Amino acid sequence: MLKVEDFRIFDLVNFFKKNRDVSRKYFESLKDNILRMDGKINAFSEVVKFNPQYIGRGLPVPYSLKDIIDTAGIRTSYGSRMFSNHIPQRDADIVKKMNSRGLLLQGKTSTHEFAMGIVTPQCRNPWNTDRITGGSSGGSAAAVAACFSPFSIGTDTAGSIRIPSALCGVTGLKPTFGLFSLKGIFPEAPSLDTAGPITRFASDLPLILEWMGAINRYNDPLRKPVKAAIIEDLFLLSEKPVKEKIMAFLSRMEQEGVIQFEFITIPELERAAIAEDLIDGAENYSIHKRLFQENSEMYTELSRLQLKSSSEIKAHEYIEANNFRKIWTRRISALFRRYDILITPTSPDIAPYYSDIRDKPPDFFLSLLKFTNPFNLSSSPGISLPCGFLENMPLGLQILGKRMSDFYLCRVASQFQKFSDFHLFAPDDFGKAYQEIVEELFQ
Repeated sequence: MLKVEDFRIFDLVNFFKKNRDVSRKYFESLKDNILRMDGKINAFSEVVKFNPQYIGRGLPVPYSLKDIIDTAGIRTSYGSRMFSNHIPQRDADIVKKMNSRGLLLQGKTSTHEFAMGIVTPQCRNPWNTDRITGGSSGGSAAAVAACFSPFSIGTDTAGSIRIPSALCGVTGLKPTFGLFSLKGIFPEAPSLDTAGPITRFASDLPLILEWMGAINRYNDPLRKPVKAAIIEDLFLLSEKPVKEKIMAFLSRMEQEGVIQFEFITIPELERAAIAEDLIDGAENYSIHKRLFQENSEMYTELSRLQLKSSSEIKAHEYIEANNFRKIWTRRISALFRRYDILITPTSPDIAPYYSDIRDKPPDFFLSLLKFTNPFNLSSSPGISLPCGFLENMPLGLQILGKRMSDFYLCRVASQFQKFSDFHLFAPDDFGKAYQEIVEELFQ
């Protein structure tokens, strides 16, 4: 493992303001690195050329974008054979915002077909290519972990930013539902979908949120220690070595005065996971119904099974799940009258091997989602940040906040990272290649 010290976006912005000519060299060096090394992990589905119109204006920082987000004139396949040659005519709204800032799109990152899974099967984990990245924003997380992109934009309906961020050892934010326009993003479940950034430093997240169009209204000083509740139900479901690593990390944060924590249990957490899965499934089937009926052979076998199962969801089940959603949202909101943040593992274990998940039933994947999807149901923002390593693979910690506390949550996560360095590490080959770029351009 190598430490990657020079990847903070805030520093890149300041450097490029004074050295505009270097921004193109940096973009081209990263592109060359992607073309040379991405064959090992398939983080990218499309790599684009440098766009000279952005030089001399704006903030020419490179970034990548999940391949379900429309980009005018650039192939956007939604991870599907059906759209393998699809070239949108318009940019998604968040892309327009970032274009207006002069940011430089590097390309599109690999995603599970229509973002319908948590594996991203064509993508490999940079830490160990025999293991999964997680998904469905697996390509985005892998691109950041491999030092290909300073940041990447993913989407999250049930955990699709946080799970791959945890498994790839980077920092990912699922924003509050509704914080951004999702126009131009292929929907999975419109009442649950969000888009958000994946990067290394939590301190860079506010900057990226503003570039995406959010307004930072949080100016209050951060209370220390932050009052935190660890959700014991999910903590106990984690593997023993994971629990030990997480407790060591949290104890360190408590010793440093960052947090003061206690354990709590939340009734009906399991029911919340099931309700979110029902809503997700029903809305996803409604999106795909016509396409699926007319082109079922173009879907992968796993997607066909998933859509067939979702087609059997009854109207009363969907209504009951949404009724419970209101109860659950009030219950989670009430917790934030007693605590500043909630804490859980992001995932119960390190990234599994591809060989270990080949024949797993759908229930296996739901067992992973129950760490994240209950908080899509409550529209809570959540950040996954690296909190240690096990078998040379990264672990993720999830920090949750109340609705619209996204910028506050970024401040809290930044405090965690002031007293830890897990977010600075990169897999050896990828970290070494990036350090060579840094030494050539910035030293």
